[in-house]
Amino acid sequence: MAAPSKDSLPQMANEGQIYCLMEAVVCEIIADLIKIISPTARSALVTGAILHDWYKKPEVLAIKAARTAGTFSLATLDQIQAESDKILRAMGFGCAVIRLASSPVAPTIRGHVLFMNRVIYYVDAILTELDLVPLQERFDNLERGWYGEREDPARAAQNRAFSDVFRPRYDGRSLYEVQRTLGPLAEAEISKNIGFEGNPIELPRFLAAKVAERV
Repeated sequence: MAAPSKDSLPQMANEGQIYCLMEAVVCEIIADLIKIISPTARSALVTGAILHDWYKKPEVLAIKAARTAGTFSLATLDQIQAESDKILRAMGFGCAVIRLASSPVAPTIRGHVLFMNRVIYYVDAILTELDLVPLQERFDNLERGWYGEREDPARAAQNRAFSDVFRPRYDGRSLYEVQRTLGPLAEAEISKNIGFEGNPIELPRFLAAKVAERV
């Protein structure tokens, strides 16, 4: 299956997944700028981006239940990911697309092996709702609980707790610490591959302009 069915996209949007479509647009732009990506790989990249957070509602409910029970851990997230993968396989999606859909979280402290996973990893890291923001700003906002026009201390504490859950996987480092390290590496790599000659930290602004041209 090359892409989600057209009938499924409105449902995803109605469930708050519009930003997944935005992520897919940005990934598609990157693929088009690289030009050497095959049509099959391009399709897998875009489909993986669309699907990367399709399971968000069950994920949120499962995390909330685990927190209430005092059992929230990395194992909770692994179980959620396994269930998402199982359903995608049952729907007919191939292994390549399923692996791409899980790209927002690096499997190890060294990051993803494949470039296309790093593309989705990076785009997810700079996307807030429908806005592309500088990488470090995104994680600053998450850590201080910035929401709309104000900081939310409770949200900040919850975000930091979520980030800390990953310390066993990342040799004692939190999720946000690892993303702050791997993100700039992916940013520089993508900039080089698409021929962006500006400072890599300006890549989100460049991609936002490309999105405006397209949509």
